[in-house]
Amino acid sequence: TVAVYGGFSGTETVRGDRDPQAHPTVLSGDIDRNDLVDLVGATATRASILGRNSLHVVWIDGTVDAITSSTRLDGITITGGDADRVDPWSTDGRGGGLYCDGEGGTCSPTVANVTFQANAAAYTGGAVYLRALDGESSPRFSRGAFVHNGAGQAGGAVFDDGRGGESSPTFHQVRFEDNEADLLGGALVNLGNRGESSPVLSGVSLTGNEADEGGAIASLGLSGVSRPELVNVTLSDNAAEIGGALFNLSRAAGTCSPSLTHVTLSGNTATLGGGAMFNAGVLAHTRPHLGQAIVWGDGSSGRPSIHNHQAVLHVVDSIVEGGCPEEALCDAGTVLDVDPLLGPLQDHGDGTLSRVPASASPAIDAGGSACPPVDQRGVARPQGASCDLGAVEVVP
Repeated sequence: TVAVYGGFSGTETVRGDRDPQAHPTVLSGDIDRNDLVDLVGATATRASILGRNSLHVVWIDGTVDAITSSTRLDGITITGGDADRVDPWSTDGRGGGLYCDGEGGTCSPTVANVTFQANAAAYTGGAVYLRALDGESSPRFSRGAFVHNGAGQAGGAVFDDGRGGESSPTFHQVRFEDNEADLLGGALVNLGNRGESSPVLSGVSLTGNEADEGGAIASLGLSGVSRPELVNVTLSDNAAEIGGALFNLSRAAGTCSPSLTHVTLSGNTATLGGGAMFNAGVLAHTRPHLGQAIVWGDGSSGRPSIHNHQAVLHVVDSIVEGGCPEEALCDAGTVLDVDPLLGPLQDHGDGTLSRVPASASPAIDAGGSACPPVDQRGVARPQGASCDLGAVEVVP
């Protein structure tokens, strides 16, 4: 078991006295030290990567000895990794910040209070690549951030590669901001191909991410299973050609069935279709479930904000602009077409961005009582009779 902790000034006598925000610990891939950096020495953006950089800043190998939750990264910034090898069969085009290898074994560490900033990959997983071939790679990420990461193909921040195994990480109180991929999943790709990728996102915000398909998240059930679960999540101002926030696809014998509960989608855009969500594939195998959610202000050149092509969407207890989307199964009387009165993007003081409902919003107390005990910032839920929709609980 290995644990790496950051945030020390050098005067502490116990680990609990450290302060990662006041004393940043930066692990940088900037070999020749010529990247453009911010005030703490982290590479500022993907475009700020210059010259020679490490292919991977951190490599965790679970192929021989199992890496479990007792292995821990905590209180550090991982930056400037550049997996730039243009070879589709090479490990060196994936996972610029962290490569977590569970091939034939287990790579499922704990990653807490870690910021992945300005990492890149030529192919998949700009910040993090989770490899699960004939094994498992399912880390737990908590209270961290993925900012300004990018990939040449898919998974601008994270690529969950469930080919032939399982890659089902959890993300709790995490934010994804301004990540990009040239093709799929500006922030996150969940690939179930002869295996499974079913991550759980709780108290998470995804803002300003971009890709051709799935500006924030792309979930693929290709001869396998992809069942991501989103609870109290906010997706705002993400952009794509298809599926401004979410792109869900099944084919062959695969299944893609995301579950969205207490979720807000707002201000996401797509130039070709599905400003909020695009669902495609075999009719019986792509079946997203949208429960207790908001879909509002998601533009796609005059097309519906939710687009289903040979797919079925189940909608219940939701606010959907324009009413029940085409080819959707909507519970009678539970889908509302009302303005949720979401405010503009707010910075909550810790760098977290989200759209907070106004005091008269129908999103307040609309989520029932079964929700995580705290919101993304650590504020207790619920503040009223029931939980609010989205990543942030409104404090009266």
